[in-house]
Amino acid sequence: MSCKHKREAELWDFGGVSAISHQSGTFYMTTEGNPYVYAVNMDLEAARPGLAIERKITLSDGPAQQELSKIEAMAACNGRFILGTEGIPADELAADEPQDIRLFMTDLEGAYVDDIELPEAFVREGDARGAVLYRGIQGLSCSPDGTTLLLSLQLPLQQDGGPAPGPTRQLLMTWDEQGERFVVDRSVYVDITTDLGIMGSELVDNDGRAVLLESSSEPEISNDLHVVELSKGDDVSECTSLLPDQGCEGLAAAPKSTLIERFERYSGQDLSAHEVQYDALGIGPPLEDGRTTLLVATDDDHCGSISNPMATEAPGFSGTTFTIFAIPAD
Repeated sequence: MSCKHKREAELWDFGGVSAISHQSGTFYMTTEGNPYVYAVNMDLEAARPGLAIERKITLSDGPAQQELSKIEAMAACNGRFILGTEGIPADELAADEPQDIRLFMTDLEGAYVDDIELPEAFVREGDARGAVLYRGIQGLSCSPDGTTLLLSLQLPLQQDGGPAPGPTRQLLMTWDEQGERFVVDRSVYVDITTDLGIMGSELVDNDGRAVLLESSSEPEISNDLHVVELSKGDDVSECTSLLPDQGCEGLAAAPKSTLIERFERYSGQDLSAHEVQYDALGIGPPLEDGRTTLLVATDDDHCGSISNPMATEAPGFSGTTFTIFAIPAD
């Protein structure tokens, strides 16, 4: 779908896809710079997979009356949208008000339900604690049975080392049937080695097995998929800091293994430049042999949205690319 076609279809704000989720036969997608969720019909089994946007769902922001900016993560499960944002400083994106990362729920029509409280370690406190600005919640996904929610931070918290690669916390939450909300269960960490860190995550079973999308911008944009065994990571919920000599030595990271390394897709007609960054992933259709697939979307094409105001019809910005990967059964 090109920028021109998006504009003609009044889908200008459907630019770089920031999150993908699937529930009851419908794909839901968000874009980071606008408070919308799109219900999308995708025929992924056709010879040429097609995409049709069924409806645009406007999100309400609840009693906080905050501007909904930089929505980077979303999960559709248990009759709710769970949405996560990045922290941003006081500027035009935040209506001149700084915002911390935020986790909140709406119903499937976009009506605000409630905010979900995050652990104290995640809450920003100046430049000493909490998520790095513009590098907050980057992944949300529910287990297939809807009982577990995975929240992935893009980079280490400030007290864990900040922007540099290092131990990045992953929050596991459990669905409370009575309260109809997710509550904190435990926090584990994954060691990341790239400067951009985690760009998306997806729980692929009910036993804590997840796939993380990790990206780097140096020396050129590259994308990697890792399988992570979250159930094998030690609980670091009580750790004020994961840096050495801070009292949490000896706690093991959740082990990860590389699924696909350095996959790239060039956008537009100019194949010599504009390496693209993938920024969202969700569960795709199962294969005949039972393997799970992942639907992964690029983030290079914002068509003039907040994140890339210089995007044009020039080669290199011709449209969002969707790619399907299979996850090995073991």
